[in-house]
Amino acid sequence: MAAPLLPAECLNQILSECHANKVPLYQYLFISRLWCECVLYFIWLKPFERKINVTFQEKRSEQLIRTLITCLPYDSKKLLQENGIQLPNNHLESKTLFNYQNFIRKLDPQLVGWATREWISKSSTALTIDEDALNRKNYILSKEILKLLIRGKKLTSKFVLSQRSIIYDDNTQMPIHELLPNAQDFMAKIRSLVCNYPNEIPVATFNSLSQSATDIEVFNLSLYDENNDLIQLIRTQRGIKKLKLVSDRLNSKFDEALKEHTEKITYVKCTETLSISPDTLTQCQNLKDLILYCKIPKDTFVVLGNAQYPKLQKLDLKLNNLDLERLSRIIKTTKGQMEVLKLQWSTYDPENTSSLLKAVGDHCPRIVELMIPIRSEDASGLAYLFSKCHHVQSIMLISKVDIVQDGDQIVTAIADNSSKSLRSCSIHGCWKYTPKVWQTFCERQQSNSSPIRISLTDRVSGSLSPEIISILRHHDELGCIIYDDLQK
Repeated sequence: MAAPLLPAECLNQILSECHANKVPLYQYLFISRLWCECVLYFIWLKPFERKINVTFQEKRSEQLIRTLITCLPYDSKKLLQENGIQLPNNHLESKTLFNYQNFIRKLDPQLVGWATREWISKSSTALTIDEDALNRKNYILSKEILKLLIRGKKLTSKFVLSQRSIIYDDNTQMPIHELLPNAQDFMAKIRSLVCNYPNEIPVATFNSLSQSATDIEVFNLSLYDENNDLIQLIRTQRGIKKLKLVSDRLNSKFDEALKEHTEKITYVKCTETLSISPDTLTQCQNLKDLILYCKIPKDTFVVLGNAQYPKLQKLDLKLNNLDLERLSRIIKTTKGQMEVLKLQWSTYDPENTSSLLKAVGDHCPRIVELMIPIRSEDASGLAYLFSKCHHVQSIMLISKVDIVQDGDQIVTAIADNSSKSLRSCSIHGCWKYTPKVWQTFCERQQSNSSPIRISLTDRVSGSLSPEIISILRHHDELGCIIYDDLQK
């Protein structure tokens, strides 16, 4: 008796895991029609994303536009033909097996324009093509492709606005509402907006979005100048949940507009500099993810130290300075929800590392990933942390002290107190060890079903003796550990 078919829900879950782990899916297209449809969902999520390999990207863009032209309705194909744009196989009636546009989730008009331009350049029979003629043909083809895409049944999640749009033959950048006539229904479905250099985007585009796109939940913005039209778009939203901000200064008007949404914001990421005021950030008490990769004033932590984030699950800081005392206060307000704590810094107050370790141990029982500062005298604090946190899978301990420190107590604290869930251990800085401590550490890993990854970086020259390296090499061959520096 034939085996029953795998349900589509199960198949989608399997393929989702494969896609997340970069497993090529093209090989599964020909198993059956069900497999083909499920695989196409992942292949066509973001087909216009550009790759580093230019040759591969050009070939893929050519195949992509060829397929989408074939998906166009008869009237659009006829318009292309009348304007000297070559059709695949020069056939108006050609069809595709699937309506591929229905699989696409993300739309970036600029990437569409690049892909159509490459198609026109490659498909032209003339040895050279006039620039104005190329722009005119590209505008016509891009517009027809975009009209096809916005009618896609599943294009509801992500829209990209860039400083470069599709250019017509007079070098005018066309606003999106002119490029996409009757696109109001599409705009109303937008939930995620990426906007680069908003001051170079036509005002009419923002006006059109403000009228129709009122349920945008995710904003990914580059803010190098204050833009009143973008601020108005922010104000018209019903509830912003996620912010990803790149900026070189605090944007006061933008900051003021955000205060209307602080109750619903769950995710904030700032790079280059803090784009919103610490006062506004403290009002976002429903934050689950706070990621700051930026320069901050010294008094910022004075304000943030009084913040309460009872739902915070991820705190990822890469800052020029770090106030561990006030950071410990923030951790104490997280109500045991924290799962990821990653700290990188230029300067910090080393005398408060012990209070940080204690705060994590007392208030983060669910912590899974840790990147924290450490001193040789913090071994007991690290042992205390492990005694309270039994789910740690990855830990990175960093010391920027130039003096070589005794690392034996740190390694012993990890060996004696970490749970079997620990899968990765990295120690950065200038440390010295005895062979015995690493022998004991490796032997204790023999009972684990999965090896632990060991990384010892930025160490002072000669801190690892040949005997220690031999111990690590031996246990790597046994499969107890994976020693990252072995290849060196």
